[in-house]
Amino acid sequence: MHSEAVSPVFQELEALYKAAPVGLALLDRDLRFLRINQKLADLNGLPAEAYLGRPVSDVLPELAPSLEPFFRRVLESGQPISGLEITGETPSQTGVVRSFVEQFYPVKAEDGTVMAIGVIVREVSGHKRAKVSESDLPERRDADDLLRMSEARLWRFIDAAPVPIAMFDRDMRYIAASRRFKLDFDLENQELVGRSHYDVFPEIPQHWRDVHQRCLQGAVESSAGERFVRSDGTVNWVRWEIQPWYDTPERIGGIILFSEDVTERKEAEESVRLAVANAEQANREKEDFLLAVSHDIRQPLQTLSFLQEVLAKKIHDPEMREVLARQAGTVSAMTETLNTLLHFDRLERGAVEPRHTDVSLREVLERLRDEFEDRARAKLLTLRCVPTSLVARTDAVLLSRVLRNLLSNAIKYTKAGSVLIGCRRRGAVVRIEVWDTGVGIHENETELIFEKYRQGNTGAETNQHGFGLGLSLVRHLCRLLGHEVELSSAFGKGSVFSVTLPLSERPPIAPEPSAAAFDATPTKGDPVADGESDENRVHVVDDDAGAREALSKLLEFHGVPVSVYPSAEAFLAVYKPAPGQLECLILDVILPEMTGLELLSVLRQRRIDVPTIVVTGQRDMQIAAQAVLLGATDVIEKPVRGEVVVRAVRRALDSAAQRRAMSRKIREINALFQRLTPRERQVMAMLVFGLANKEVAYRLGISERTIEVHRRAIMQKMTVKSFAELVRAAALLGFGSSPG
Repeated sequence: MHSEAVSPVFQELEALYKAAPVGLALLDRDLRFLRINQKLADLNGLPAEAYLGRPVSDVLPELAPSLEPFFRRVLESGQPISGLEITGETPSQTGVVRSFVEQFYPVKAEDGTVMAIGVIVREVSGHKRAKVSESDLPERRDADDLLRMSEARLWRFIDAAPVPIAMFDRDMRYIAASRRFKLDFDLENQELVGRSHYDVFPEIPQHWRDVHQRCLQGAVESSAGERFVRSDGTVNWVRWEIQPWYDTPERIGGIILFSEDVTERKEAEESVRLAVANAEQANREKEDFLLAVSHDIRQPLQTLSFLQEVLAKKIHDPEMREVLARQAGTVSAMTETLNTLLHFDRLERGAVEPRHTDVSLREVLERLRDEFEDRARAKLLTLRCVPTSLVARTDAVLLSRVLRNLLSNAIKYTKAGSVLIGCRRRGAVVRIEVWDTGVGIHENETELIFEKYRQGNTGAETNQHGFGLGLSLVRHLCRLLGHEVELSSAFGKGSVFSVTLPLSERPPIAPEPSAAAFDATPTKGDPVADGESDENRVHVVDDDAGAREALSKLLEFHGVPVSVYPSAEAFLAVYKPAPGQLECLILDVILPEMTGLELLSVLRQRRIDVPTIVVTGQRDMQIAAQAVLLGATDVIEKPVRGEVVVRAVRRALDSAAQRRAMSRKIREINALFQRLTPRERQVMAMLVFGLANKEVAYRLGISERTIEVHRRAIMQKMTVKSFAELVRAAALLGFGSSPG
């Protein structure tokens, strides 16, 4: 029930009180005035406010002894008393005996309980008794009847209301309360009318008492649910609304409280909240467990992969190389199965949230080519990656997982021929397509193979049957990304899987020359053969001894010196940047004390700029993002093929060489800049900002001819042949955007 439903009843009652030609009042069971109209207040000579909340004996001491016995009779019998003549003095005319004809009637609840007493008063002073009989005043009799009916209707309405309602006077004494109110708050056996709300509920908190006072001043306030601790320790949750009621259009007579015990609902909500919290905690614990298991499984797989590649470099016997190839296939299948299971678990728990950014598709495709090149070569397949300059709007990590699964399937189910990955631009979108010349898929299975635990009837013997989750994972990830995945296949001829995604608004990226091949012997033009150093060095920080040794052997086989450390603390204890040496750091995330990410943070704080490749067994996008934000140049997930690590090291060393060359260039330019006079530096700053000779001359208060002399001297001292070279040199020195 809403508070608006009661308004018409009160409005009707207010209208009767205001328009009645007789005096009207309402008393509670303790004979205190709950209401009084202006007519009766004028008869007695006191303002209406002087009556409210006060007993009859206090306001009308002369008349009370004559009135109170009749009031008691109405309360006890429940029967009205009519035509009663009372004489006595009133406060307005002390010493003057006045006569009144009065009528008292009970106001009953639906169960018959007398809730209050209605009073109707007419003054008959100076009139004969016969002149005031009810038969002579039909209009007054009709008003009396209507008033009694209206008040009885209000009380029955409140008493029978299906929601808890209570009505109070200005002193917060009960005027009425619904049965539902009494039931909800265990008050069925208590008489409330006339009692203070704060006596019934002494535990009412102060902030609720403050609400009552604000509402008695005209405010309307509510709450969707508040905790209420009863004096016996019982806890109730109460939803409430409070609004004032008026005994005249300008005067507030008290407040009406609409409340509801919502404890059961709140307890149910709390149970749901606890259940959700427990489920989330269980999910977190499960995720922590799976991450730990993932790391512990990936670590030996990684070691096995590195050792297998070292052996492949040293063994030339055809039969042994075939054994190693099968071993590599087995390790790859185990890795894919583990990755798929963990990915599906995270997807089904809603733990994967895409982060769309502008992604260079060239970089994504080239990394995948590097990752799968050896696997394709082992099966005598040709893996082609079509160059592209397109930039797409997607999540690079999730897109790579989609394409990785498609490439893995293509190589797995292709016995001979080739696998190709490339892009086709279609207006505002791009289709990344993976083609193969494999066994193909029957037309009636092109939808089924995207379902979980379903594999197509390819007729191929792969010895690498998984759980049938790979393509289902592809569809799940594409839906999460908002990309479309499609399949076109001819059984016995091959398949084409495509992923359609939106292009970025960024312009395509211009092709870059590929980095020089990784080689143990420095050659002219190689980053290590620039006259400042005779070797590279890779630092490996990993707490797993087997993984450290295997990776060390692999890198040393490629001619790169390696330093290994079992912990971040061990690395920090001995590491000192070598000014003339190209270095990079291969860093595991999970370490005994200080984690890999924490080590990155320390290096950043110490301003140690060493290219870092983060290797993690936890396939967690947040870890990858944090690593990049802390300065990692690459993030690789275990287990990873050695060739991928070697290429990552090459990129890191190339990056180090470029940064070192840039640093050297800046030092050289700065040395030349120091040769300039203060005035020449002023002129140079203004010229590279774009000011003409005339403007520079005006600002410095010298002639244009002098500016031209300074300009020639600047270019000669800075050893530049064109103004464009001078601007580039100034940019490297960090010249600002203003000529000052």
